[in-house]
Amino acid sequence: MKRRIGGCVVLFLGLSLAGAPAFATNGVNMIGVGAKNEGMGGAGVATLDDFNAMNKNPANLTLTGTQAGLDFAILMPRLHHKDQLGNDKDAESINYYMANVGYVKNDKKSPLVYGVGIFAQGGMGAHFKDIKTVFGTTDETYSKIEFGKLVPAVAYRATPELSVGASVGIGYSRLQAKLFPNTVVMAAGFMGFDLKTVDDMGYNGKVGVNYQVNKMVSIGAQYTSATKFTYDGGKIAVKGLGEYDAEVRGFGWPSEYGVGVGVKPIDNLTVAVDVSRMNWKNAVKTVNVVPKSAPGFTNDGYAFNLNWKNQTVYALGLDYNIMNYNVRAGYNYGKNPVPNDSMNPLFPAIQEQHLTLGFGWTTGPYTVDVGYAYGLEKEVTYTNTTGMFGSNTTTSMHQHGLHVQGIYKF
Repeated sequence: MKRRIGGCVVLFLGLSLAGAPAFATNGVNMIGVGAKNEGMGGAGVATLDDFNAMNKNPANLTLTGTQAGLDFAILMPRLHHKDQLGNDKDAESINYYMANVGYVKNDKKSPLVYGVGIFAQGGMGAHFKDIKTVFGTTDETYSKIEFGKLVPAVAYRATPELSVGASVGIGYSRLQAKLFPNTVVMAAGFMGFDLKTVDDMGYNGKVGVNYQVNKMVSIGAQYTSATKFTYDGGKIAVKGLGEYDAEVRGFGWPSEYGVGVGVKPIDNLTVAVDVSRMNWKNAVKTVNVVPKSAPGFTNDGYAFNLNWKNQTVYALGLDYNIMNYNVRAGYNYGKNPVPNDSMNPLFPAIQEQHLTLGFGWTTGPYTVDVGYAYGLEKEVTYTNTTGMFGSNTTTSMHQHGLHVQGIYKF
């Protein structure tokens, strides 16, 4: 109960106002942190200079002033599933809402900068209704994974050029899933399930460095440790057997390291380039959905051998300043980490390319930023090794994302 209460505090602003996930872009991570970073394609390890820096590169907090900020986002993913069983279906069109909020204290007289924020880190979800199954029934698949975290951070300005920073992620994640919940075929040894909400708390750390080479060039680097979860505290209904306590193992958030460069070829133009490496291989292997004490089930329960691959993400961003306005654009690419032979509609994290645009306006102590991202259409053809949908099954998706952010500088 304490875990659920604490987790709800983290999720209140960091995740959907309706309890929906932040749909995945780079795997199950958002491509950007806040509207400004989103508008620049997620590039900002060396340049991001607002409260969101504590969840990007905490060393960059020395680039900010004392401020409070709120970022609100809506994500609109669109998925399609087609297979040889006759399915040719769009997923349910669901829009996902979330928010980031943070505060930074930067007394220019002190080398120390402090910050605290709540962030929607990422997630994944898909709902396909009226799916024809290999067992001759018509049923549904559904998944929802969400992850939000409370982030206290500190940065230290060692010299006018060099800053270091660190933050701690106090995370809360919850998960739901349905796999043909109304289907049971004892002869084939299949019983569908309806997994109610299971959850867990997890923790990670982030360290970063920022170095201002000169007035034109800055460089940054960050490392983020993995977040591990063992989900429990909920129930799972197994068709034909009953309802049992549930546990889910094998799904977590990856460790990550990244480097970035910022260049100002002219005074009012910033060009940012990032390269990041996400260790999905160790974060998402075999996911076990376990109905505890259910007759006929081992401790492995329903085993999904996902075996995701590591992912390198490239981000490019431009920011052009005209008086008190900023115009931004960006590009983000990360190869789909999901192998073709383990893909299924529950875990459709296949998006690869994004084009982004952004706009900023500053008046007095107020700054308003808008960031838009379009995830280009991506289709994957796969053969699910469980025989769930047959050969030459395809899943495709594209998505739109919009961030609106306000900052007040004290």
